[in-house]
Amino acid sequence: MYVEAPPLPHRKPVVKPAKKPNKKVFKSRNQQTLVGDFSGGQAGEPQEVSMSDPLGGQPISYYKAEGQENWQARVEQPAAPVRPGPGLAGLTAKGRQQLADVDTFIEWVKRPTNSAPEPVSLQEMLENRARELEKTASEIGQGLAAHSEQERLPATTEVQTRLSQQSARLTLEARLLRIKASRELPPSAGRFQYLLEQGEVSVAEPLWTDKSTAREADFLLEYAILDEKKINARGEKEVLWYAHFHCPARSTRFINKGHLKLKALRFKTYQDQLNEARNGEQVRAIKAGDLSQKFADQYFFKTGN
Repeated sequence: MYVEAPPLPHRKPVVKPAKKPNKKVFKSRNQQTLVGDFSGGQAGEPQEVSMSDPLGGQPISYYKAEGQENWQARVEQPAAPVRPGPGLAGLTAKGRQQLADVDTFIEWVKRPTNSAPEPVSLQEMLENRARELEKTASEIGQGLAAHSEQERLPATTEVQTRLSQQSARLTLEARLLRIKASRELPPSAGRFQYLLEQGEVSVAEPLWTDKSTAREADFLLEYAILDEKKINARGEKEVLWYAHFHCPARSTRFINKGHLKLKALRFKTYQDQLNEARNGEQVRAIKAGDLSQKFADQYFFKTGN
């Protein structure tokens, strides 16, 4: 006969008492006897005694071991003082100086140089200056918010407004300068991509040309890069650049070589361009036009082309 065992009595979980800090009687450097909470002693832990506020219970001072007997008070490093920012008068003066420098700075960025910088670098220089002006305008706005309408000086409000306007102008100048420089320099994948994103150029339908020799098959797939801002006498968009892709077979989208080239160099081979380059800078400019398979797939090879 099966007899069910009686249920076990319910046991309450054992709650371990909170570990109390070890009290330690110690002497300070000036031989004063004190009592505090001792901590540390484990491997890698510093030995320290804390003195607590008798009312709030929060530690108010710490002592660290000094030799065998004495303990030295730990000196807390004071927090670095917070320096007040410039007042409205200082910000207004700063804003006026920034406004006075805008035209000179734009001319300096646009100045001709022996080695043409990347168009994106020119854009970043002007945009960084635009952000500086906008930051000052924002700081002036915060300062004005602390004053009533009657207390605000019209001259300060005017500086704030002009800073925002000139910041917007610098941002626009940055975009226009990058577009202009991208058009004037030899083509590269990055310049093509930017002009395409800005609606400055478009890609025409491709043309196939058989360039095969007895040694190898070579089919040239040519795309004209059209200038959306220039129309010729026939009412057609001007060609800015050409994109050439050398393929092992017609109608394939696998390339052996891809590169961008100037309109004037349409019929000059890639190798001829390298052979005629007079210095390393010209070689780098030619190679900057190289296009990868991934880039070609993304921007040129579409269904039906």
